[in-house]
Amino acid sequence: MENNRDTISRRANTILVPMLAKAGYSVTTEVKDDDRSQGRDLETRLIIHTKGSGFGIRFVVTDLLGAPVSKIDRALKRCAREYLEDIVPCHKNEAALNSLADYETIRHRIFIRLQDPDLHPEFKEGFPARLVMDSQMLAVYRVAMNEQAGQNLVSAAISTDTLKLWQITEEQLWEQALENLKREQPTFIHTLHVATSPDLRHPRLNLLRPGVGRLDPAATYMLCSDPVDRGRVALNGARAVLNDATLEKIGRLLGEDYFILPSSIHEVMITGTSPFVSLEKGARAMKQTVADATAYTVSEKDLLSYKVFRYDRRKKEIVRAA
Repeated sequence: MENNRDTISRRANTILVPMLAKAGYSVTTEVKDDDRSQGRDLETRLIIHTKGSGFGIRFVVTDLLGAPVSKIDRALKRCAREYLEDIVPCHKNEAALNSLADYETIRHRIFIRLQDPDLHPEFKEGFPARLVMDSQMLAVYRVAMNEQAGQNLVSAAISTDTLKLWQITEEQLWEQALENLKREQPTFIHTLHVATSPDLRHPRLNLLRPGVGRLDPAATYMLCSDPVDRGRVALNGARAVLNDATLEKIGRLLGEDYFILPSSIHEVMITGTSPFVSLEKGARAMKQTVADATAYTVSEKDLLSYKVFRYDRRKKEIVRAA
């Protein structure tokens, strides 16, 4: 029996939607070809949106296009269980967030998470956000739901309803988030690959430490907000690119413009532009690099973008490169 996108869509409405409805969640689904894979084979995905929350999951169903209905049903049931594992904590956090009416007690926990608006359209409405990085990325506001705000282990997105509850403007929220960013632990940079001398290896280099020498334009570095040690992961570190002082210092240490590869919400990769024959060829090479890196090392929920950016030292701004 031949199965296509319509079959998967019908089975999703028959199997998955009722399972989520029984748990108290109202969702809509759609099946479409997704070009997020950029440079890899096109993937067909089941997109699940929870009404009113902005929370969505993309479930790859490419292998189900020719599968029997029994296999499709098993996969959809598994998808529903995984969805509930993710969405229940999310909704609990949002409920807790809306119960915190005193903005002054929580303002120090506000932080920014970068999101690609092309990959996360759910944040375009109902959530205060700001276009950054050549207007190609969204800065979405979140609140750490514990006192260890620097780690952001558990957090919730700030909605426009929460903004009204707090009786503040988006501009105030932006200024508070940037102030918190500057107060966080210093920005760290980690060497992923060094093509020249070993004396340039800095496994945990604090960019704000006085006396830092130089960075190798031929190396690839990982920029994050916390040191990456064994058993410890830096969280939501990609927002470090919103710190102008950090970007300028990296440019001085490299002595040139540099590419920024937003591979994950937790960190970005950085490399100089001089090793490439031209900016265009370098941008194309970096686009393939970020596609390869995210394909094998970044989970779906941590994926940031397939876009490539360049920091222009003269203009002191980030521009879209590819």
